[in-house]
Amino acid sequence: MAKFLTFPKLCKQFHQDIGLVASSSEDLMSVLMQALSASERLQLKDELNELLSSEFSDQQLLDVWSASPAQVFFKNAQDLRSMLSQVLDHIR
Repeated sequence: MAKFLTFPKLCKQFHQDIGLVASSSEDLMSVLMQALSASERLQLKDELNELLSSEFSDQQLLDVWSASPAQVFFKNAQDLRSMLSQVLDHIR
């Protein structure tokens, strides 16, 4: 995951109490974006585009997430892809 510089910072926001801080998906996006500078958001956009591309299998995506500092885990890659797509859409 060394080539992903901003993605770990995003993942760090997925801590055990994120549900107490963000009660809706809109709140979650706000919390996530507040943790990143404008330049980091642009970098994250590129990183998410790469992670969500067909080059990354479901298992590879889950592996990258599992290796991150996130304390929230996803049961399947479809749910993870959906959440990461929401983040990407919010950046655009």
